[in-house]
Amino acid sequence: MVGGIHGAALAAALLAGLASITAHAARDLVEMAVPALPATVREALQRDAAGWTIPTAIDREGWAFCGPPRRGASDRHPYLVTADFDGDGRLDHAVYLVRAAGGQTLHRTDVVLASGRVVSIEAPLRVSSAEPMYFLDVTPKGTTIVPGGGRRVTLLTDALGLVRCEAARQSHVWEPRTKRFRVHQTAD
Repeated sequence: MVGGIHGAALAAALLAGLASITAHAARDLVEMAVPALPATVREALQRDAAGWTIPTAIDREGWAFCGPPRRGASDRHPYLVTADFDGDGRLDHAVYLVRAAGGQTLHRTDVVLASGRVVSIEAPLRVSSAEPMYFLDVTPKGTTIVPGGGRRVTLLTDALGLVRCEAARQSHVWEPRTKRFRVHQTAD
């Protein structure tokens, strides 16, 4: 007996405390303001992504460990990057978006090209967590990447990186012939 608590009760109290600490640590989020978007980007998102929002927080530990995006970041925001993704010499904007849907959260990434066209990177992912699943980064034109298949690819345009800390990295590369992004899994 410790302080009037029997062994089983003490163990239960310790486990409950540990679960509480673990849950709190998992929700240790860094709050951030939604970045200012150029009017053309804002209008394109209102037109093609109505009801979707840019997340306003990121996991503190993951952000500190993986580091903020180094290139192409707008005020080092993890969910908005700018670069010339389609190679036309003008800046495009990639935005990570979320939307609540029936007790779950949809996650997607859109690229707003300088022309105003919105290109969705992938079908929305439906998950139970409202916390963002990854952050955005840019790999500059001229960089050589080695996708999972092993064939080296030298980027002809800037590539959009979707980074999940300690889990995966995808590089989305613009294909001028199809006018779509092609995904390359560049890390697990």
